[in-house]
Amino acid sequence: MITSEGEVEVVVKQLLPSRGLSLKLGLEELLHEAILLARVSGVAGVPRLHGMVLDPPSLVTSFDGPATLGAVVRQWPRRVSGRMLVQAVAQVCGAVAGLHQKGVAHNDIKSNNVVVRLGSEGSITACLIDLGNSSKVGSAIFPRGRLRWEDYPYLAPELVAGEPSSEASDVFSLGHMMATFSKCFKANSKVSEVLGGLGARATDRCPAQRPALREMRASIAGVLEHASRDTKSGSTDDFH
Repeated sequence: MITSEGEVEVVVKQLLPSRGLSLKLGLEELLHEAILLARVSGVAGVPRLHGMVLDPPSLVTSFDGPATLGAVVRQWPRRVSGRMLVQAVAQVCGAVAGLHQKGVAHNDIKSNNVVVRLGSEGSITACLIDLGNSSKVGSAIFPRGRLRWEDYPYLAPELVAGEPSSEASDVFSLGHMMATFSKCFKANSKVSEVLGGLGARATDRCPAQRPALREMRASIAGVLEHASRDTKSGSTDDFH
């Protein structure tokens, strides 16, 4: 694609006929996502909207990584180090915080909705994609009684039940991801302790009992700072 900035790689999200949606509903769905992407324009760690195509109905966004975080973690630790994984989690939390500042809940946070770029120098850049289920905070997106939480364990139970989205419902999904990733590390490591502890608290069935996102971000930043100090002092790397 050629833009004012030159030639750029893009992702084309096309309406699939197999989903059985009418053209009108399909266009409404894509338009909904396009409007939300425009609303959160400038938030770090979310795709950039380039435009829409009517025939075939498609959404055109920035290309932000060739692989999902879930895919690279499944090849642990060959493709990403422990430090890179925690950095990616921190970046996803930052992206969610940016969405919330714009009044938007993502409503579908999972490792397969995070794409990453891996740098040759051991860096990682994460991007939270797929705002198809996103909404303004406080909006209900799923019909009551339509979904079973057992089929969507990464989503907050109140969201699946048809209740309005909230910052706390996104926190639940972040916590589920953290709890899963904590199992990649040594059981007695600082990283496993923090990620596992945050995951347990964030996935409380009661939204009021979940930690605030700012607290989770501070804890993860503390892990990275702690590991950085240990590395400089020659201590055992807590990220293996």
